Amino acid sequence: MDSNLFNGLIDGLFPKGSRLCAAVDASAAPFLVVPGRGGPRWVLPANPVHGWPGLRGWRPYDAASRVKWGVLMGTYRAGLLGLVPGVEKIAIAVPAAADWAHLGWPGARPPKPVIYIGTPSRAQRAVAMLVDTMQKRALAVAKIPIGADARRRILGEADVLERLAKERPGLAPRLLFHDAGRGIATEEALIAARTGRKWTPAHLEFLARLRIPGKTLSLREAVAGLRPKLASLPQTKAQRIGSIMDGLDDPAPLPACWVHGDFAPWNLLLQGDRLVACDWEYAKPFGLPLFDAMHFMWMQRYLFSDRKSDVPMKDSLDAFSLDAEYGDRISKFYRCAIICSEDFPGEAYAEFLYDSFSNE
Repeated sequence: MDSNLFNGLIDGLFPKGSRLCAAVDASAAPFLVVPGRGGPRWVLPANPVHGWPGLRGWRPYDAASRVKWGVLMGTYRAGLLGLVPGVEKIAIAVPAAADWAHLGWPGARPPKPVIYIGTPSRAQRAVAMLVDTMQKRALAVAKIPIGADARRRILGEADVLERLAKERPGLAPRLLFHDAGRGIATEEALIAARTGRKWTPAHLEFLARLRIPGKTLSLREAVAGLRPKLASLPQTKAQRIGSIMDGLDDPAPLPACWVHGDFAPWNLLLQGDRLVACDWEYAKPFGLPLFDAMHFMWMQRYLFSDRKSDVPMKDSLDAFSLDAEYGDRISKFYRCAIICSEDFPGEAYAEFLYDSFSNE
């Protein structure tokens, strides 16, 4: 077990004075640590009654992962997860008089945290669903930095959520609390259903609500913002992407929009007949229309090797009063932007997008 990781997690998430116990202690809260690729993936309350409310909305999207998840959750709810090889038992002692105000916790009693730990990277963070045991649901979601760049990303998303609450209420969770010194932010836990992989009218309606009234952005202007980033690419790749950008030199004004940046099913929830999105850390307050639609389509082509999630382009273009050729142009711009990005993670995804130009 990575004691540095867990001690940092406890310092950031739990009340002051909490500590990791060397062994399960009757006076401390027991947890189960479920491994993943590259390190621990989940830290779950040993009592599934406390943990399940924070997990039941979790939904893997590929078939193999769904099967594994179903087995894991069945074992957990039966109280047998601690017997699975590789699952570790730990205990965390929390001072009796401690409260959780350091996270902006809105509940009347201490929460039970259900903790997801991201894949090791500079952006690695822990995401804790804070469960109210009386209401039997998560009331808040706390984000704790682990990687060197996570603090900046978490606080950047907190700023976005504050802006959206004023400019586009109802599209994102409400920010409950943030601590700039520690790089921690807490947002409301949404009561909503996970979406599927297919594009629906609700997706298009969501993107239409991101439009910025009276503001425009041309492909020429958007491409000009990308060109300095070509310097970070290998010469051959930079020349090819630069040539593709040359073909996008169009001064016509297009409707400017907020861009979510990671518009994909795992970040989208359905409340009634309306979408709401979480995880806005890659958001930009000024971008091209349908950039998010291209991400929805291309990311799923990459992950699932199918076209189940392709976007009906005519309806999408019509919603923004765009001519037919802009579907191809915005698709090319999206791929160039991700390939040039120093912010969006995923070298393999960037290579997939680069290779896609050869298949057209």
